[in-house]
Amino acid sequence: MNILIEGDNGTGKDTLAMAFQPQFNIITYHDEIQQKMDFARTFKGRAQTLKFLDYNASCGHIMEDYTKSGIDSITIRYWPSTITAAYADGKLTEAECDLLVDVCMATFAMPDLIIFLVCNHNERVRRIVLRNSPNFDDKSVERAMRYAYYSKKIMNRLGKIVHRVSTNGRTREDIQNEVREIINRGVPYERAG
Repeated sequence: MNILIEGDNGTGKDTLAMAFQPQFNIITYHDEIQQKMDFARTFKGRAQTLKFLDYNASCGHIMEDYTKSGIDSITIRYWPSTITAAYADGKLTEAECDLLVDVCMATFAMPDLIIFLVCNHNERVRRIVLRNSPNFDDKSVERAMRYAYYSKKIMNRLGKIVHRVSTNGRTREDIQNEVREIINRGVPYERAG
């Protein structure tokens, strides 16, 4: 099973993924993937979005290989995050993002299910400040609203494989138990067409 964990900055994606690391191979933590992500961060604007999509494509190739080999995996921050962040950060217009979504849905490997983490703005900002990441996180309400708008649009297109999980005011154990239940139910992905 290939699982994708998505959500805005500070929603708990990495924390959740690490809880499942013994059972699932985390593609995002592979050295080659980390290098591509770090490389993408050196760019700005549209170029950065395209470099992140290159990184996402590499994640997708590994996901496909794991599917063929029967290896369970988790990917954190795949093309839905890249495109949503590009919209939220004003790097691409909504129409440009819509076109990219069409291309990605037609050509990128698809997970079996998506865990989409959500959390209220104040809690997200608190978490971002606590982790003191060297990467810039825009903590504005405007950006959060743009992210919420476009992520909902993508998740609606992805449909039944998306499971929304709130991390707001909940213990890690409670969140992990909910995600385990979702994984145990499983939702196989079937590409249309």
